[in-house]
Amino acid sequence: MEKIEYRDAKISEVVEVSKLFVAMWRESRSKVKLKEETVDRVIIEYMTSIVKDNFYLKVAIKDNKMIGFLAGSIYFNERLNKFIGYCSEMFMIKEFRSMNMGSHMIEDLKNWFKGNGINQAMFDVPGEHVDKWLRRAGYEHYTSTLSLDLVLDEENKKGDEL
Repeated sequence: MEKIEYRDAKISEVVEVSKLFVAMWRESRSKVKLKEETVDRVIIEYMTSIVKDNFYLKVAIKDNKMIGFLAGSIYFNERLNKFIGYCSEMFMIKEFRSMNMGSHMIEDLKNWFKGNGINQAMFDVPGEHVDKWLRRAGYEHYTSTLSLDLVLDEENKKGDEL
């Protein structure tokens, strides 16, 4: 059995990464339908961004199969008035999660940020994992983004009135 390879994604692998993105979405946001055009936009975004110096997209490969990915970038945050690192998506197929690969992926991203002169990073973390992240040394709760399906919200209000 081969060990897990963690490396830069190739443009030719972006469609495969998008399949993992769909799996991530279905697992972490199962109540919100993912539209096909959204997946197409992810593919286009990754394909156009992968060649830029401020974009990070790596994949985890085991036995010639893509089992995970991590996407990040560097951008100017106007509120903080500085460039920061941003981890937008990270996903590992369930059966490989207990192998500590996610921690390795995050460390690699943090080192990439530091190597680019970045001294602060933000991480999008699914709600069910926030407590676990906050228990890690050095992480603080900066902000929370809550998602609300406004159509379902309206339907729920109508149901409450009955």
